Amino acid sequence: MTAFPDVPPAVDPTRPSRLRLYDYILGGTHNYPVDREVAERLKATVPDIVDAMLANRGFHGRAARWIARQGVRQFIDIGAGLPTRNNTHEAVRRVLPEARVVYVDHDPMVAAYSGPLLAADGTTALVTADWRDPGAVLGDPGLRRLIDLPIRPVC
Repeated sequence: MTAFPDVPPAVDPTRPSRLRLYDYILGGTHNYPVDREVAERLKATVPDIVDAMLANRGFHGRAARWIARQGVRQFIDIGAGLPTRNNTHEAVRRVLPEARVVYVDHDPMVAAYSGPLLAADGTTALVTADWRDPGAVLGDPGLRRLIDLPIRPVC
């Protein structure tokens, strides 16, 4: 077996991951050889996959900015995935610098690599939970610290 440096706990670098495939196709660095191999096969089979993923990411940023322009200052990014270009907090803060963003994902890769993503000013957090358990997501102390659910609109 090949040695993989800096593999987070609970991550199997010998099995492809949808998050790491997306990361690779978007030009990210949080992926392993197996992910790159599968992504290249996918690109050969579905040549438009790169354009589709880039379009998806672009739409995400445009939609988040539009919502911020409507005055929404709180965002919960469920199924956030690995940090990449134009993350939610980066997109909305172009419109509202005071916006608060909580990322939610259950994948151990996201938890391991989201540190640089989180704003040092305390307006961004990661909740490591499964979206299929809304009680765990919405009851998380980090989310409750940043997101005022009963009073303000939340995207």
